[in-house]
Amino acid sequence: MNKTLKRLRITSLSLGIIAACGLVYNLILFAYLRPRVVHFEALADQVETLGLLTGLSLFLVGLFHLSTVITLLLQIFVRKSAGLLKTLAVVIGVISGLLLFSDLSMLQDIGKQYEMRWDTAGEWTILFINHGLHGLFTLLAFSALISKDETDRSREAPVKDEVLFLTAHTTGLLCGGIGLTGIALALIGPLPVWVAKAISVPIGLLIVLPYLLVLGAWLAAKHREKIADWFDEKQLQDISRAGLWTLAITFLCMLAAGLLQRANGPGSLWDFLWLPLYLFLSMTTFSAVTLHYARR
Repeated sequence: MNKTLKRLRITSLSLGIIAACGLVYNLILFAYLRPRVVHFEALADQVETLGLLTGLSLFLVGLFHLSTVITLLLQIFVRKSAGLLKTLAVVIGVISGLLLFSDLSMLQDIGKQYEMRWDTAGEWTILFINHGLHGLFTLLAFSALISKDETDRSREAPVKDEVLFLTAHTTGLLCGGIGLTGIALALIGPLPVWVAKAISVPIGLLIVLPYLLVLGAWLAAKHREKIADWFDEKQLQDISRAGLWTLAITFLCMLAAGLLQRANGPGSLWDFLWLPLYLFLSMTTFSAVTLHYARR
């Protein structure tokens, strides 16, 4: 397994160099095309070739995402080597990787809308934001892949599967925090109601997916054990306390959200944000309190 992980690590780093070059190429091309497409200027014949190169670039970036996330997950669950950097890289990698499909969709929409002389400013904004996230993942991935593995703490401490336990809750904290930040930005914006209606469910699923992925891997690692053996005594106490704190905090916050929804009347932004708020608030509170008690 160590040889396999070493090969995956080298493969991910190699793909990362190619992916970084591809992202730079895409950004230069987008910066060149955007003002011309927005103002409906005539484009040269080479645009189709450039578009094919962009598609190839996104494909290679996708391979880099897949290879890196698999490598980091194996390091976490097989070698028991974790940490905030690796966990954050996995979370951002899953979200960024899925947004590659959004990139392809935006490029197709831009081409169609350019031919019909429709405004494409929104699609270009999404493309640049997505590529900013791809760039962030690339930096995190390189840092996580070249960093020295942490000592296998499960061999030094009596805590049962401590690395996996902490990784699962760190992922929950990160995903929940990203979700709550998105909700705060939507309220400050404010986000138009029709936009919230269209994106609240898909964006919410996108953000929570890394948490579900890590939980799924954790459950797969535990499937041969009895449920009673999944936690040691301290971990069971920690998650019990976290559950009580989560119940109390989410009750008060959702009571306030319900009052705000009623005050704003039907058809307000709260109609589409209360469920994501409850989900991400529960994830953040439960994971944060569990980590707090686990490190005491």
